[in-house]
Amino acid sequence: MKITSFIKGLGISAILSLLLPLTTYAAQYGDVLLAVEDGWQRYEFNKPDPNIQYQGSSWFVDTTAPTYTGKTSSNSMGSKTVGEKIKFDFTGTKLNIRSYLYSGVYHLKIDGVDIGDINANGKTAYGVTYVNESLTNSRHSVEITVKEPNFWIDSIDIDATGTVISPDTPNPDPEPEPEPTPTGNDALLVIKMISGLEKEFELTAAEIEDFIHWYNNRADGNGKEIYMFEKDFNMGPFTSRKDYVAFSKIQSFEVMEYTK
Repeated sequence: MKITSFIKGLGISAILSLLLPLTTYAAQYGDVLLAVEDGWQRYEFNKPDPNIQYQGSSWFVDTTAPTYTGKTSSNSMGSKTVGEKIKFDFTGTKLNIRSYLYSGVYHLKIDGVDIGDINANGKTAYGVTYVNESLTNSRHSVEITVKEPNFWIDSIDIDATGTVISPDTPNPDPEPEPEPTPTGNDALLVIKMISGLEKEFELTAAEIEDFIHWYNNRADGNGKEIYMFEKDFNMGPFTSRKDYVAFSKIQSFEVMEYTK
């Protein structure tokens, strides 16, 4: 949901923890999960599913070995599949992406944010290529783009209470009407970081709008990862003080308008 303006006295939550999963998991990159773990459910790519979209002509279900279960993959003859995509949405806080033959490289986006290129070469079949247990408990979009063939995918695991949803299914929560531009000249911006640290900045209305504009653009995958705040207090011997805040480290922020 995009933020078109800030709201007087209202906390604006924008919890994002996509790029840096937690450091400990039930499963980790490269682990082989033949059976689904407790608290998870598995969606195997062994039959057509209207909630999972395939873009490109090389996707097929491989049935060469009867013991394989997932097997949605790139063409086993090595056709050029670079740029072909898989898209789906799901609800919940957890996601595992499992390989089939653990081959190829793919680019991963979650909620429009670039997670990066995932190298699946040289591991074991049915291994985990991506795992994240720290997503917000909400609806998420996933886009997998083939960067290096052959790329094979077996299944995904999500929360036991989650659901896979077609990307074309509308979000049941409508976007609210934009709030009017505030009339005050100043505001206090309080940013809560994922680490629990809080940062406070006294800004003008124009500076607040600049920050929100940067935040909205970065949420759409555009713009710089870092936002810089210029400080003009407690200067001491310094000629300038700058505070750099990383988008991926922001848990939430609150804007409080006031008039001096």
